[in-house]
Amino acid sequence: MKDTLRSFAIVITSIFFTSQVYANIVGTDVQNFNPTTNGLDFVTVQSSETLQPGLVNIGFFLNYAANSLAYTQNVGGQVVSRKPGDRILGMDLNLGLGLTENWDVGFSLPAVLSQELKETTGVAKYDSQGLTEIRANTKYRFWGDSSRGVAAVISINNSLIQDNAFIGSGAGPTINYELVADTTIAEKFGIAANIGYRQRNPGKPIAGFPFEPFENQYIYSLAANYHIASIDTKLIGEIFASQPAEKKVNFTNNRSQETLESLIGLKHDYTPSLALHGGLGSQLQKSVASPEWRVYVGLNYVFGPLWTKKETIVAKVETPEPKKTKQFRMKGEILFEFNSAEIKPEAFEYLKIIGEDLQQNSFVHLTIEGHTDSIGNDDYNLKLSQARANSVKEHLATRYKLDSAKITPIGKGESEPISDNGNYQGRRENRRVEFLVDR
Repeated sequence: MKDTLRSFAIVITSIFFTSQVYANIVGTDVQNFNPTTNGLDFVTVQSSETLQPGLVNIGFFLNYAANSLAYTQNVGGQVVSRKPGDRILGMDLNLGLGLTENWDVGFSLPAVLSQELKETTGVAKYDSQGLTEIRANTKYRFWGDSSRGVAAVISINNSLIQDNAFIGSGAGPTINYELVADTTIAEKFGIAANIGYRQRNPGKPIAGFPFEPFENQYIYSLAANYHIASIDTKLIGEIFASQPAEKKVNFTNNRSQETLESLIGLKHDYTPSLALHGGLGSQLQKSVASPEWRVYVGLNYVFGPLWTKKETIVAKVETPEPKKTKQFRMKGEILFEFNSAEIKPEAFEYLKIIGEDLQQNSFVHLTIEGHTDSIGNDDYNLKLSQARANSVKEHLATRYKLDSAKITPIGKGESEPISDNGNYQGRRENRRVEFLVDR
């Protein structure tokens, strides 16, 4: 974990020492490909889910966009009719952190890495490479469960582009307010909708440019995904858009202020902690910063939790008949190393809670259920979950002198998920051992 944090710090430091971006002719402000900082469920569209307390997500995305720059239709009386033929390579470096059960925060550093142009006259181009913005966001989920929910998101964009006519001279930060809702259908289909308001703080128009700074906008997006459990991959489709909330500003170039783009991609869970992304995007309407086509690749790496509470490690679960049955639940990584059925020594103190409860309170029968996530072969997961349940039975029966005839270990494999196997923390919830105590 220390090596991961050190590497992340080196990357951030190197980017901060890169020069800020300068814009020529008319500048640019809108960057429409903005991966979420928590890396959950979709690519750029938010779900209601937040990172669990102490979990950290590091995201790194590259996107290569073609013909996204605006160009003026008339410069000095000369009509510019040719496309600039631009190709821009952009980068997003993201960090997400779960604070509480329903609250997370995130930070993003987008940058321009390279730009190619065939036509430069009257083009809203970048004059240098480097950071374009610093973004911060926070999400709070005020209603929901493992399959649906509603959340609010607030994000702040601080532009670092100099001489940017899209925001004007002396502009303040842009603040986005969004309401998020999502649901899961049949444990495979996920659907999300975001709707919000972008509050801009434009500066004064820059002399010599053919339009005024952008005003406030409405923003909205839709997304859907399908989880293909057999190959640990999600197919993702998104549409995101914006439109002026007030009158249109003076805008004499070839592109509209309204944004309408689509995206389709894959998210493959390479390991329980590492997800790989890849896909394509395209404008549905010719608008500022919307490309004719876009290719993106990326990754999200999640680790932690950096902190946890003891009561969340050994959780008591309510049952329909609480007087008859008592149920405990423990996360798999607390008890076992990855792909192992050997109990970790540090887990003994948590199993002690269950062992002493069984010693002090007589029981008729104990069922120990082993569960896994969906990564890996079905048969392997079933055998692994059975081996883990057997290990826990042997430990409890031996150390706490319990009657082994009253204990039944059962391997459930990946057949009974309690959360979404399509993201890190859902899989983390599904890798578990459950204890059903009949009194």
